[in-house]
Parts: sequence; C-alpha cells; structure tokens
Amino acid sequence: MSDDISDIQSYYDAAVEQEDDRLERHQLERDITWRYLEKYLPPSGSVLDIGTGAGAYTLELARRGYTVTAVDISSKLIELCKQRVSDAGLEKSVRFIVADARDLSDVKDDNFDAVLLMGPLYHLVLEEDRKIVLKEALNKLKPRG
Repeated sequence: MSDDISDIQSYYDAAVEQEDDRLERHQLERDITWRYLEKYLPPSGSVLDIGTGAGAYTLELARRGYTVTAVDISSKLIELCKQRVSDAGLEKSVRFIVADARDLSDVKDDNFDAVLLMGPLYHLVLEEDRKIVLKEALNKLKPRG
C-alpha cells in the first residue's frame, strides 16, 4: 500500500466545510448519481457507503429506509455525517466507521446488498491500491449483492 494516504486524510479533515455542501454546489452530479442509484439499488436493504464524506448519500439512503454503514478516512467528516444523521433522527439506521478504504477489516464480509464507492478510487494513484479497494468492496457484498 502506498503511504500518501495521510495527505488525503489531512486534506479532508481540513476541508470539512467545503465537503459539506459539495453536492449542493454540484447538483447535476447528485441528480445523475441518484438516477443510477434508484435504478440499480434494491428497494430496501443494507448499503455500505465507502468514502461517505459529509454523508449526503448516507443521509438520503437512511431517509429512504436503508440501513447504512458510512465509512470515511476523515474522522472530522464522519463526525459531521453523524451530526447530520442525528439531526434527522436517523441514528438507528446508520453505523459509522473511520477507516481507509483499503482496509475494511472492521466491516463484516458478505453483509451488504449494495456498496457505494463514490470517491476513494480517484485519490488512489497506484493500480495496486485501486484493486485492493475494489476487492474490499466486493468482499462486503452479500452473494448476489
């Protein structure tokens, strides 16, 4: 694994405010993503959101009745996500984990109906790291997930 991940973590810890409203500023990205999520997600179930950031997708998925595990490398973004989920009264629907997408050992294998991987891959410059993340994500899916 490459060791430049601390730079990414530091960046997002310092950029909490910008990340908080990023999808509001980029509405087209959000709308297109939701079009695909609505098309391909099962009508209910459990979702692993790797790279949740401020939790825009986590929060909306919980509102729609999904059980979500939100993972991010930034503890500050996880705290913001927790606050947003709490403010919406959805704490029972979301679990939070601070972790590197390349090591999801704190997340149970074969446990999720769907996995979102909406950002971590573009931060990883080494092909080996990208393969590790994809393998981690696939391991977390239920059979036929």
